[in-house]
Amino acid sequence: MYIPTLKKVLYTNNVQIERALPAVGKINIAKGEKTEPFTRLGMSKISYKQMEISTELEFIRTKGWKNFYYSGEKIGKWNSKYIIAPFDGYLEKTESGYLLKEEDKVFWLLAGVWGEIANVHENKAVLIKTQTTDVHFSACCDKAISGELIVFPNPSEILEMQYLEKFEKYAFGKILYVGNYASVEIVEKAIGLGVVGILAGGADEPAFAIAKKNKIFLGLFSGFGKAPTPRQVFDVLKEVSNRYVFIQGERNLLRIPMPTQFDETMLKQNALKSLLKPIKKGLKVLVLQEPYFGYIGEVDTIKGSSIVVKLDENQESVEIFIPNIIAIE
Repeated sequence: MYIPTLKKVLYTNNVQIERALPAVGKINIAKGEKTEPFTRLGMSKISYKQMEISTELEFIRTKGWKNFYYSGEKIGKWNSKYIIAPFDGYLEKTESGYLLKEEDKVFWLLAGVWGEIANVHENKAVLIKTQTTDVHFSACCDKAISGELIVFPNPSEILEMQYLEKFEKYAFGKILYVGNYASVEIVEKAIGLGVVGILAGGADEPAFAIAKKNKIFLGLFSGFGKAPTPRQVFDVLKEVSNRYVFIQGERNLLRIPMPTQFDETMLKQNALKSLLKPIKKGLKVLVLQEPYFGYIGEVDTIKGSSIVVKLDENQESVEIFIPNIIAIE
């Protein structure tokens, strides 16, 4: 009896990653130069903060649009409420109303990876040749992001919120691996903290819908429901906390930059001998049957049209019917 095979972790050399300025600026590195994660590739000037204001705004002073407002200064009234500038900036008029833009500040583009400059797009972007450990999501938002990855120590559902609150001051702009399960409460809390991405073993559909609505990335390593993260995936994640990573949501892919190229022994682990694998005792499998959807385990006993799997999470033995099972490498 054979079942399909899924590979969750891949090791790749000679990957090309694009790093681009948010606005036209100056690239100060040349083709062939070596990079490390904190190598400065170039700079441009951008406005980091913006606030949209309705056209029904009533100015309360001689100031209007095309003027500078200080943080805390009253701009005007709307719906009988004062609109207060939350930061220093200039007020501009747009087709839909007014826009308060923070003064332009210098933005430094960092490499984020160990590698070599493969190509330069003048004043805009570079291509870097590097090496990555690639981890595949079972489900995720169709969104491309990058940022520093913070990995919680795979806490239980009860402790996830405590870990999130512990990192509250440092979470803005980060990508968080929160544990085996991203609940609605965890997702809403993370959105409030300004994180750009949430990674977990599993989540329910309402949490996924909230992430999409708020334009935040949510990636699941196992699938929907309370599905624990595969052990081999967490073993990779726990070694790379605080590393800058890249997510390609349209490809269901997490790319983790590595400092050196992989040797032939590591690269050989990528090759699947076959898309199908014979079922045998001890084979690592992913379960696709409720209520164990997304759980990882080992084949314990083979029956006629079903298999008894011992789950990694709690060592419980459960009967799974073909074809609700996939081999994992």
